[in-house]
Amino acid sequence: MNIPDETSGLPEWKARLLARLQDTTADYERMLHEGSSYPRYGRRGGEAVDAWRSAAAEVDRSRHDLEFRIRAAGIREADITAAAQAGRRGIRSDILNSRPAAPDGNSAVRVEAVDAIADDVWDLEHMAAIAVDREWRHNDRPLPTDPDAQRQYECNMAALWERAATTALAAGLSDTERTELWDRDQAGWIRLLKATVYGYDAANLEQRWREYARPGAAIDIARTTDPPAPHASQRILSGAVPPAPSVMLGRASEALNADHSAVEAAGEDVHEYRFDSYIYGPVTETVDRQAGVYGGFGLIEAAGLDNRLDRVVHQPEAGDVGLSASIEAAIHPATTLEWAPGEVPAPAAEAPDSRGPGLSL
Repeated sequence: MNIPDETSGLPEWKARLLARLQDTTADYERMLHEGSSYPRYGRRGGEAVDAWRSAAAEVDRSRHDLEFRIRAAGIREADITAAAQAGRRGIRSDILNSRPAAPDGNSAVRVEAVDAIADDVWDLEHMAAIAVDREWRHNDRPLPTDPDAQRQYECNMAALWERAATTALAAGLSDTERTELWDRDQAGWIRLLKATVYGYDAANLEQRWREYARPGAAIDIARTTDPPAPHASQRILSGAVPPAPSVMLGRASEALNADHSAVEAAGEDVHEYRFDSYIYGPVTETVDRQAGVYGGFGLIEAAGLDNRLDRVVHQPEAGDVGLSASIEAAIHPATTLEWAPGEVPAPAAEAPDSRGPGLSL
């Protein structure tokens, strides 16, 4: 059994996302219920169990992250549920192995390229949402300052964008493909916010921000980025590549502010709205609202709700350098930034990546 035929109308990369969710869920169920994946009794004891537990937790998080991403992509809830339920029965999809070419006859290499673009665009959109929501939550108190991590975050976004852009140019995407991959309107951004950051507690949001600010990530990404094609600059201006990081940050911020402003105008509490729109949005797992737990790893802590989020709309103060300017500086290193005042910790042991200028915006 595989994903229902109703998904045949989906773009190939979205159908493959559902297949990945089904397979990852099946892998998790196998780890839980098949003895072959569990440490054998009498061998290495607690150390082996700890390794198994860590591996199981990683697979569990991967399947939930896939579910968040699929929901943010606007895929039907019935399709998400069908894929997850099939996986929970231990049934793997055959889409990833039996459909090496897209329905229109595109090569397997091109299908993989489109999947790679979709992955990079998702990371960029998710990073934009995390950065904007993190700034909003600290609007009336100092944002935790770590200039090295901040610059690394921006460098990683710039590197991701460059890889997605060069891959998109090489793939020669159609207008329809470009629209599906990265033309997210404001309603789509709000859907993304609800599927992700509205449900992250303070610790989870900070952890994800730190993960995306990993030192060395930009260098690793650069190693898998092909050189720009001739006349790439002209094609970038024609809209043949994903929006720049600064544009994504701006759109995420506009969506967050618009969503919160609408809630305030209706006389509702923004904190409760964020909590309810995440918890009571479509989910495929059992949710315990009192405990504030979804999917087993506590993305929401109801008890700390009042302390987590304080202001509704971020209003930058005069002289404040926004995230968009920071990203522009990451892409164009010659730009000088004035960092926001605040406590500055000791420099990190490893400096952010130093990368030469890539594709120009």
